[in-house]
Amino acid sequence: MTRLGHGELSLNRDWVSLDDVLNVVLKRVRKLHHGCDIRVTTGHDLPLLSVHAALIEQAMFNMLDSAMIYSPEHSHIDLRAGSSDDRKGIYIYIAGQGPGIPDAEKENIIDMFHSIRDGDR
Repeated sequence: MTRLGHGELSLNRDWVSLDDVLNVVLKRVRKLHHGCDIRVTTGHDLPLLSVHAALIEQAMFNMLDSAMIYSPEHSHIDLRAGSSDDRKGIYIYIAGQGPGIPDAEKENIIDMFHSIRDGDR
């Protein structure tokens, strides 16, 4: 993100399927979190994504990894993806069973380098 913000990294977009991205991400997460229970539900006929594959994979990995870290042991993670109602986009929903993000922090949570100090553990 820092390199993108400083213009040191250009986005090399390509058309990829969400299933391909998910397969890479799930393989990486399962290597770190052996025996993790990730319940994956995807819609049918999802549109291709015009993305920088490595960056979207890393973003999704970060979200799944955080969900695994902050969820209680032996809980499950839900990962759902589908087409938006107008079929012009997709949604990706990742939910663990951890404490969640406090309402006061939700507006800032996507800011680069933002951390929730009191709720981190």
